[in-house]
Amino acid sequence: MFFTKKIPLRAAWYGLIILASLLPALVLSPWLSQQAHGLLLDRAMLNEELFHKEIETHLSLETERLVSVLLNKSDPISYFMETGNQRGVIQALIDKVNQREAMINTTALYDQHANIVFSSQQGEHTPPIINEASPAFSIPMFDRTFIGSPGLLSDKHFEFIIAVPIRADGNVIGVLISSVNIDEFWQNIRSKVPEHDSKSYLVDGRGSLLTHLSETKHQQGDLLSDKKIVRSLLAGSDWHKPDVYEGFEGQDVFGIGTLIRGLHWGLISEIPSSTIISPIISSLTALTIIVVLLHVMFGLVSLMFTKRLLNPVSDLARVVKLAIHGDYRHEVSPSSYREINDLSTSFNTMIREIESREASLRKLSLAIEHAGESIIITNRSGIIEYVNPSFSRTTGFSSEEIIGKSPRFFNSGMQSKTFHKQLWSSILSGNGWEGKLTDRKKDGTLYPVLMNVAAIHAGDEITHFVAIQQDMSKQNQLEEQLRQSQKMESLGTLVGGIAHDFNNILAGMTGNMYLIKKQAAGNDLIIDRMKKLELLAFSAANMISQLLAFSRQAPVQMNTISLTSFIRESLALSSASISEDIELTIVQAEEPLAVLGDPTQLQQILMNLLINARDAVEHAEDPKISVTVQSVPASRKFLKRHNELTSNSYARITVRDNGMGISDENMKNIFEPFFTTKNVGKGSGLGLSMVFGAMQTHGGVIEVESKPGIGTAFHLYFPARDAAEVSDTHQHVEETDGHGELILLVDDEAQLLETNKEVLKTLGYTVLEASDGREGIDIFKLHSTEIQLVLTDIVMPGIGGIALAEEIRRINANVPIIFTTGYDKEQVLPKQSIENALVLSKPLDVQELSKHLSKLLSTDDRQK
Repeated sequence: MFFTKKIPLRAAWYGLIILASLLPALVLSPWLSQQAHGLLLDRAMLNEELFHKEIETHLSLETERLVSVLLNKSDPISYFMETGNQRGVIQALIDKVNQREAMINTTALYDQHANIVFSSQQGEHTPPIINEASPAFSIPMFDRTFIGSPGLLSDKHFEFIIAVPIRADGNVIGVLISSVNIDEFWQNIRSKVPEHDSKSYLVDGRGSLLTHLSETKHQQGDLLSDKKIVRSLLAGSDWHKPDVYEGFEGQDVFGIGTLIRGLHWGLISEIPSSTIISPIISSLTALTIIVVLLHVMFGLVSLMFTKRLLNPVSDLARVVKLAIHGDYRHEVSPSSYREINDLSTSFNTMIREIESREASLRKLSLAIEHAGESIIITNRSGIIEYVNPSFSRTTGFSSEEIIGKSPRFFNSGMQSKTFHKQLWSSILSGNGWEGKLTDRKKDGTLYPVLMNVAAIHAGDEITHFVAIQQDMSKQNQLEEQLRQSQKMESLGTLVGGIAHDFNNILAGMTGNMYLIKKQAAGNDLIIDRMKKLELLAFSAANMISQLLAFSRQAPVQMNTISLTSFIRESLALSSASISEDIELTIVQAEEPLAVLGDPTQLQQILMNLLINARDAVEHAEDPKISVTVQSVPASRKFLKRHNELTSNSYARITVRDNGMGISDENMKNIFEPFFTTKNVGKGSGLGLSMVFGAMQTHGGVIEVESKPGIGTAFHLYFPARDAAEVSDTHQHVEETDGHGELILLVDDEAQLLETNKEVLKTLGYTVLEASDGREGIDIFKLHSTEIQLVLTDIVMPGIGGIALAEEIRRINANVPIIFTTGYDKEQVLPKQSIENALVLSKPLDVQELSKHLSKLLSTDDRQK
């Protein structure tokens, strides 16, 4: 126990002797008597309060249960009353209430005019007399449950009434009333609680005795309101006073009275005062004996005092031993003696300070141990005294191998002597040093680091140096990948610009070829040559289209395509990356092999695999790459390896090479982003990760087999689809001539404008031409009622094709518009499409153009 005022040991000794002599006689006797009286009385009163709480709970629960019984019967009774001709069923339901509940004397069903329709009773009991003004009838008629006060009913028995409404379609059509025998109800409640020594009385809201007790002189129904405890309950207040009063049987008692709120009844328990006074007298007798014994025990107290005096010293010795072994959790307990308490307080302060310092050192040590960067501590001469685990993980050197050595031990030799001289000059001056250098790992590999060196001072003297090294391999790789990504982005922009110019040239060529074929009608040789030139021109345009698709990050657009046709067309672009000294073999199945795929992603998959194969065979004596496309059934073994797959048939693409192969160590990492074994500048490490992600998008899987020095094969499995779903994109289109309809032609390329004008005239149309969007708007305003279709380029200086179309639509909302472009459509089209408009890529196929012109113009005529 802690004392604010410290006393000398001698004064404490004398004081204890005096207190040990006088305290029992002066204090303990009356105090113990008072405490015993209070505790016994409180315990008795508490027991009665708990008993009352339990009785009150059972009364409420039993009443609610009886109400629930009647409510459960009210629904089927309501149903059979509505259906009619079910009197027997209703009577059976009412009889079942009395059969189930022995405490219910009668149960009766009253109609809307308080007339008994059905009834059931136990023995000689009769249903209560009810009229329309009775609360037991009028309250349920307002759709509420009624619980009446107990009383002597018409059959001369003490009962209370429970009434519930009978509802049908939201209306009350009757009342179900039961009378409950109060004696059996009370006995049922008492049977559910343990036996109790006190006498218990149950009174109603008028103070009348409800229960019949064999040991009381009162009769059931006697008025007991002359007692204060009853009047308190009638006034709505519980009686929990620890006062003695004359009880119901004429004895002096302690009483507890509790008002049962939901039923407006009162529960009273009486405890004879002698039950409590007798233990108090016994306690006082025992107290006298205790006082005598205290004097006898005085000698023992002196011995205990000596022991108490030595306890703080023993406690101090125990805590000191624990602290020696590093356990600082314990403190010396405060003492009531001044000298010992001063010693204990000082020692506890010292222990807390030591613990705080060691915790700080431990935290710093753990931070260094778990740091992600390598940390090296050397003495002033540069001899390594500590390295953290990160250093060992990065370099492969264990702490035992490196401690005691100089940093020259893992020097890469990539830094000059001047470099090291400047480093040491800086750190010895206390300024620190930060910079990049190259270090050597245990296996001999070199790696770049960013190092920061700082001096550790003891006063004004430098005693140690701490160096923090960050492995920059991943950072350098990310920077290289960023540069590679920027190159690819620039390449995409360059391809888009070149494609526009090249497509415009091809558009002029194909247009003039068409005009030559028309003018050379009858000369089969010229027409045949022109068709071949057209085929070459459109093949070039298709290659440009594939370049555009490959260079952009287009959204995935899944369509059912023929994989064999796609591979055949895609290799025209992809094979350009394969040098002529590499033998490229293509083996394809004869059937279409339909799959659900995105052409852009499939093109990128094939391109990445061919580039990897090309790099793999770079040093092969007879470099070979093969691409095989075939249909394969899904075997049980295959589906077990890939339990996420469900299709029974798959289209498989195999890209095989006879290159260097992949080691087992690298095989587990080949699909990780940024993982590459190629030299810097030759690979980003994203190719195979993109292939893996694209295969997941297509619902397929990829398998790899490889042997170092022999070669590698990538097997791509795509779920096969019905070949009938593949649309024919090469159907022949018949040329359709016009009938002199007026078309506004807009293009900023003069030669292309002239060529397309001649083509349209050859197709039978009348043409107005404009060299830019502004001129096109002006011409359309002059001939808005005559122009039946607008054919415009999208990208033009000043006002482009989209702005031109929007202005034209404000003048005439129904005029058809055909956009043409040499750019990638995804890049030049607005996010919101323009109604009644079509987009065609340059160069234009004249037959396809004539078909669209005829369709749009015929639709326009129908609208007019």
